Amino acid sequence: MGFFTWTDAKFENPKENKRTSDYDRKYVVGYNKEVRLLKPDDTCIIEPCYDGYGMFGGHDIYDLVAEWNAAHFKEILVDMAANATEADKNAYPPNGIYDEKTLRPIMEAWQEHGETAAAETAAKIAENSGSKYLQKEWKRSIGICIACGDENRRLPFPLKVTTRKRLKYSEAFPSISTQ
Repeated sequence: MGFFTWTDAKFENPKENKRTSDYDRKYVVGYNKEVRLLKPDDTCIIEPCYDGYGMFGGHDIYDLVAEWNAAHFKEILVDMAANATEADKNAYPPNGIYDEKTLRPIMEAWQEHGETAAAETAAKIAENSGSKYLQKEWKRSIGICIACGDENRRLPFPLKVTTRKRLKYSEAFPSISTQ
């Protein structure tokens, strides 16, 4: 698994370094320091020493973003299709565990019938495809699909990660994935 790095939610428009095409270090939440995942209810989860794997206080950040946005999956899928670039279309292998076409039936089942129906749908898809990962990690796969990249900015409840101690979700900006 790769590292998950984001811009700090305290910055509205983080600047990219023109020479490296990456964000300047001052805008990026670093590793091995205290980091907060801001939640839509204006509480936060503190990770005392963020290691880059997307875990905050024992919670997977991608499970959480999927849960926060489950009621909006149909709109999110429409938005993703309308705004997909060629890079987005080729970001993941077709029919893979992060591919929107693979995850669509799981997302629709979740929004229409609840989390249990989504888990059952994921199990069926995993059985047909032979993907044990999808059977166990379907929620995380949805979170990665909807929140990695520019999609996070357009979510009703985007990921917001910060080092600032007194920043509320409602006042923060969406974090941008820098990976």
